Amino acid sequence: MVESEEVCFEVAEKVKSVCDELDIHYVFKSSYKKANRTKLDSFTGIGDKKALSILKAVRERYGVSVLTDVHSVEEVRLAAD
Repeated sequence: MVESEEVCFEVAEKVKSVCDELDIHYVFKSSYKKANRTKLDSFTGIGDKKALSILKAVRERYGVSVLTDVHSVEEVRLAAD
């Protein structure tokens, strides 16, 4: 799950470096929101727009494909943008 830009950038940079060395196509995957929690008051994320903007920044900065998951039809447009 997206927790901060710093963590996402660190992971993307390190994994992309290894994938580049091995000539492997890298897809960065992280959930922008954790919707399936067992407790209603559990942490679900840093906010949809903020998390999605971090995923966009990862894509732009590292030139990688980015994958996330959506949990309802209403979320599709937000995540696609």
